[in-house]
Amino acid sequence: MTPRQMRAMYARGATIKEVAAAAGVPMATAYSHLRGITRPPGGRQIMTEADIKRARALYRSGATLAETAAALGVSIATVRNNAVTVAVRPDGVRVNVERLETVQRMRREGASLREIGDAFRVSHQAVAQQLRVRL
Repeated sequence: MTPRQMRAMYARGATIKEVAAAAGVPMATAYSHLRGITRPPGGRQIMTEADIKRARALYRSGATLAETAAALGVSIATVRNNAVTVAVRPDGVRVNVERLETVQRMRREGASLREIGDAFRVSHQAVAQQLRVRL
């Protein structure tokens, strides 16, 4: 990978670690090539609604985050932030929608917070926090 390709990848929102891995160079080398390069606001790539729907379909069909990201040409973090964890708690924390839906379903079916917590190997307080999410 040329320095120009590295800069383009970084400008699209990839992390220095991702650029270094793709180029097969140490992070320090990647950093020296990327010094002074601007990135999208917040460093995040934007996914269209069509991309988000496709990412969700791929992920739900069993593709890993890495496979989903590769199929869409974006970073794993972009898939995670835009397609997998899109519900936001009032305190601004992003939550995995599929897990939230499962927790809500279990609660509607009468499971206690402790039973749900045991199923996910978390505390009942963590389950209570999950249930505060507004979709």
